[in-house]
Amino acid sequence: MDRIIEAVERLGDILDDMLILTRVERGQELLRAEWLEVAVLFEKAIQQIGAAATAQGVSLSSQYEQSDLVYADAGSLETVLVNLLDNAVKYTPAAGDVVLSGMKVPGGYEIAVKDTGIGIPAEDLDRIFERFYRADKSRARPAGGTGLGLAIVKHIVEAHGGKAFVSSTPGQGSTFRVFFPDSGLKT
Repeated sequence: MDRIIEAVERLGDILDDMLILTRVERGQELLRAEWLEVAVLFEKAIQQIGAAATAQGVSLSSQYEQSDLVYADAGSLETVLVNLLDNAVKYTPAAGDVVLSGMKVPGGYEIAVKDTGIGIPAEDLDRIFERFYRADKSRARPAGGTGLGLAIVKHIVEAHGGKAFVSSTPGQGSTFRVFFPDSGLKT
């Protein structure tokens, strides 16, 4: 019975993520872009992931200027931050670090999530934002998730007119960067 309940919950998670992805692709998810306070967004995302980080023994911190603003849809940006932080925590061993940072760059705002986790092999980097793609097949089940989080991140960022990037070294960690332009939201 426990296995059935677990399978049903996992299927529900996949359906929820597929619905988000479908809405983003159709442009329905990003209707209210505005100037947002980075401090508020980062704090909210860290609160959502904080318990998981503590349970895993991972240090979670953030770096940004108190006056920083980003032009985005609040709910969609929160989804991006939570997905990136959740992955970073899942793939970082105990006593590791995850840092959420943001900085104003020419034409927009860049957000980075850097971890000291297991890293991603070079041959997987080009495919990491694909639906259901997992670089570490052996950890797919224990780590949980639907395999859609990074695809959702990519589509949300691109719907804002931005870009998503990753750099990684196996055994040393990964850095996911997303760029949100000051304008350019696709509707």
